Amino acid sequence: MSEWNTHESLVHQPSNWLIDHLLELNLIDKTDAVILRELLIDSRQSTQAIANKARIARATAHERIKKLKEKGIIDRFTAKLNYNKCGLPLRAFILVGYDAKTAGTEYRQATVAKLISRIRYVTRVNIITGSHDFLVEIAIPHMNMLSDLIIEEMRNIPGIANTITMISFDEYRDGFRQERATNFSKKVPNK
Repeated sequence: MSEWNTHESLVHQPSNWLIDHLLELNLIDKTDAVILRELLIDSRQSTQAIANKARIARATAHERIKKLKEKGIIDRFTAKLNYNKCGLPLRAFILVGYDAKTAGTEYRQATVAKLISRIRYVTRVNIITGSHDFLVEIAIPHMNMLSDLIIEEMRNIPGIANTITMISFDEYRDGFRQERATNFSKKVPNK
């Protein structure tokens, strides 16, 4: 069993690898590391609460957060939607092949990626290396809707050669299991 499973103190902490990486590159110091960990746990907490945990003055914490933003280490503060609570309990990943011959000059790879990203329920499109060309992430209400999305929408984009769909059973992020959908009995919405 790996060590992190055996230590209760790590259960409610974000993954440390990225912060450790920043420390190794001397992009942040230990105080910045505490600030970043706190922001990763809950970016809504007050500057005073973060300062208390970092054992620095509130004004110092404020300045350090400002500098982390100026350096680009903190990109932005944003809301993370809970897809399950939004009625989108089914998560899937689709490997998509691209065929330049059938796409023609009008539908280059980046154009096809943009078109895929505009399909309803597509949350992310990555252009990747390997046997496929795109990795598409989907959050969708129901399996029937997923098949319609792939067959009727995605495969009708010029240049889409083939797809392989993988359904997600569980998601872990930064060492935390993400909330699972518990109610799959809702009606399938009409198109």
